[in-house]
Amino acid sequence: MSQIIVKGGRALSGSIAVQGAKNSALPILAATILNRGETVLRGCPRLRDVDASIRILRHLGCEARWEGDALVVNTAGMNRSDISDALMREMRSSAIFLGAILARCGRADLSYPGGCEFLWCQKQYNTPHYTLPTDQFYKRIYKNALLFRRV
Repeated sequence: MSQIIVKGGRALSGSIAVQGAKNSALPILAATILNRGETVLRGCPRLRDVDASIRILRHLGCEARWEGDALVVNTAGMNRSDISDALMREMRSSAIFLGAILARCGRADLSYPGGCEFLWCQKQYNTPHYTLPTDQFYKRIYKNALLFRRV
């Protein structure tokens, strides 16, 4: 890990630009669903997984557009609670949309996420991947997809 060692008796001053990171941008994009309005993410990285998340948001009925280095997401028009199998398979972290969709809609219909051989093995042996630690939800596996509903 890098270190900055400061010697001397003078106070530090100045500024640095902090770049956006995929691992923080993807959960924030999923959380925009809970806002029910416009969210602006400044310094959002332009990566393939971010683009896949934008396609998922648009599939759900949300609007997303780039304005310079900022990504503007408006979820007011969200009208779906499902994510197609093709969109889910674009990235492993697509499952992060589950909680936000379920909280907003009371229902989420998702297939297994892509990019992970371990999940493929679980699907082959009909072993459920998602587990919810509360009896307020039930799950049902059908046609290699999962349906979640709030009870």
